[in-house]
Amino acid sequence: MKRVQMPHLNENYEKKLFTRKDILIISEGVIGQNFIAWIRRSKVNSNYYTINCKNLNISCLPNSNLEYINEDMTGFFKVEKVLNKKAFESIFIIMKDRDEALEILKNIRILNQKVRVIFVNRWDGVRISDDYTTIIDRNEIVASQLYTRLPNIPTIAKDIGLGNGELMEVLVANGTTYAYKTFATLMSEEDTWRIVGVYRKKEFFFPKKNHVIMPNDTLLLAGKPSVLESLYKKINDRQKVFPAPYGKNLGLILNLNDPIEKIATHIKEVYHFKIQLELVPEIYIYTYHIKDEKKIEEIENIIKSYNSRYMTLRKSNDYHRVIEDMKGHEVGVIFVSNNLFIKHFYQDKFYQMKIPVFIFGNKPLFDIKKSLLIIGKKEEMEKISTSVLDIAETFKFELNLCNYSPSGAFEDEETLDIEKHYETIANLFDFDINIEHKTVNPIRELAPKDDILHLIPFNKEFISRSIFEIFSMSLNQQFLNKHKYPKLLIPVEG
Repeated sequence: MKRVQMPHLNENYEKKLFTRKDILIISEGVIGQNFIAWIRRSKVNSNYYTINCKNLNISCLPNSNLEYINEDMTGFFKVEKVLNKKAFESIFIIMKDRDEALEILKNIRILNQKVRVIFVNRWDGVRISDDYTTIIDRNEIVASQLYTRLPNIPTIAKDIGLGNGELMEVLVANGTTYAYKTFATLMSEEDTWRIVGVYRKKEFFFPKKNHVIMPNDTLLLAGKPSVLESLYKKINDRQKVFPAPYGKNLGLILNLNDPIEKIATHIKEVYHFKIQLELVPEIYIYTYHIKDEKKIEEIENIIKSYNSRYMTLRKSNDYHRVIEDMKGHEVGVIFVSNNLFIKHFYQDKFYQMKIPVFIFGNKPLFDIKKSLLIIGKKEEMEKISTSVLDIAETFKFELNLCNYSPSGAFEDEETLDIEKHYETIANLFDFDINIEHKTVNPIRELAPKDDILHLIPFNKEFISRSIFEIFSMSLNQQFLNKHKYPKLLIPVEG
């Protein structure tokens, strides 16, 4: 029998995977020339490049998978001539002149509306609305690189995996919690994160538990982004940073229809909030539709009684300006009464601002000792976990993670994942949490309470305008409308 030699499995796989891709590069200047130099050094030979680069010394660039042309690509017919030769998978536009770059893109789009274009932008004011064009902003890239070099800023891998921070570098600074301790104090047996490796003095190694963590070590971590963020704060002793990352100052919107005694209590609550924070925020107190000048004068006297240079009264006749002023002053938490918040304008605007909102309750914040979070959607629970733990630790609240289920369903996979996630974060913070299971209706269970701070994910449910809302409110909306304890809404979208 004649033996037929079969191709190796890997050979077939490579042929299928690395089908030839034709790439067109239209470039000039230093960035374009460096990009081409990178391509020449690449060991991937399955791409074939057609390069139109001004002032390029072609004679010194012999590569079998590179073709050099010299066309004026700002002309429509020149672009048509080049694009008709091949079916390009991607086109790169790297030009020095703004008008030439935009003209080239316009001509390409006339001929092919869906070819993938990578456009390098180095100018201000360029706006391109095109689903098939990727904008690489040179200034943004430089700024982001500079930003990641700042102290206390984690570096995450943006071009690997999901790019959401599941790979992170953490620099161990001198004097921080884990410097000169063994890796055993940091390593985890959990499946939510791992130390992938360590960089020390430009060398990479896999750490063992008895190795000592040294200052200036760079740890390469992998895991859930929310867990890594908490771990980063723990390693660098950056707990109690709330209201970061939402902002740095506090904003109070007063309801002038409230009696002056209630207004005075609300100001005291915000001041109490301020003095618990490690950073020193400013408090901006807003009034609008000013009609009662006597009450305004009383408010000014209350503010003066605090003798604080960090408290400022801001008067306005327009609630739109109040919102813009808070944005300009980097307000990171908004304090507001429930009846003001439920006006749709505020609900919409606060949601769009993506910052926490504190809603006053019957009992003032300075008399609250417990915080409570009801288990909800897994994605939302994980997104707010770092802020929840930071708030509980900052204010020395007892933290209760509650699974209130009328059906008694406590063992489903998603719920167990949420509980494990919070236990992991709590361990990183060296903080105790109480996990509570009850077969109850959460609305009825919490109705009589007034001595808790209810932590609630701030999601789109709060901006519903349905005419049937009164008959079919979400769980969060019912908490908002029917319960009298204070609430802190934490954004779930960044």
